[in-house]
Amino acid sequence: MCVVVVVVVEVVVVVVVVAVIVVVVVVVVVVVVVVVVVVVVVVVVVVVVVVGVLVLVVVVVVVVVVVVVVVVYSLFEFKRPSELRDYIRDGAGDN
Repeated sequence: MCVVVVVVVEVVVVVVVVAVIVVVVVVVVVVVVVVVVVVVVVVVVVVVVVVGVLVLVVVVVVVVVVVVVVVVYSLFEFKRPSELRDYIRDGAGDN
């Protein structure tokens, strides 16, 4: 009778230890998965923000260049370099 009780207690202890190990492993895996997902989301958000800022900077630079070109072209309204040479040679820039 004592042997049966000892065997049953040992089996219960082994089952409890295995259950605790399984629960710890599952919790660790869940924590690792959550951390990886959070890191991936943060990286994606940072990349989207950086790309958005870069696109905004490129758009602003293009707009500024286009505005400068249009303003310079409208000030001089030259179609050929020879007209610019004639303009400078005739002293039209002197007021």
